[in-house]
Amino acid sequence: IPDAQTRNANSVIANQFFALWELQGLRAPDRATADQALALGALPGATPALRREAAWVAGANAIWRGDSTLLRAQLGTLASDTSAMGRRMVRSLRALQLGRSGQRGAAAESLLVIEREHGESLGAQFQTMLAADRLLGAEWLAEAGRFAPADSLLRFTRSYTTSTNEIFA
Repeated sequence: IPDAQTRNANSVIANQFFALWELQGLRAPDRATADQALALGALPGATPALRREAAWVAGANAIWRGDSTLLRAQLGTLASDTSAMGRRMVRSLRALQLGRSGQRGAAAESLLVIEREHGESLGAQFQTMLAADRLLGAEWLAEAGRFAPADSLLRFTRSYTTSTNEIFA
């Protein structure tokens, strides 16, 4: 039986996968994804990075479900974060919101700029936001016929290996 820290780490990884599946349309958006992210971010010992990621996941989930109240709360949480990463996450959520409202070309350009400015420098701490931004940005750029920039978003110079056992243990 895994200890509490291992269970929490596994829950974070599973939550990240659920969020990405929802954003890609592979799973119906569920309020439980946002609630779990926020609960994990509120655990004692949660790092500032985990709290920011929790707010981003909850905000992205709110966009996909059309929950403007939760989205405003998460944008407020991230806007009050004085870190550069908090600002990037606000930009990311705003771009996702723009794309979800039908302005996919403008959203894709915004996501492309975030990637060009920060991309690989952000590291594994923010892999959910980066993966979502890249996948959705590439999809929306391809829809606009901009295949080269779309392709560039799908090139990853780092990879993260996670086994099914690690996710659902």
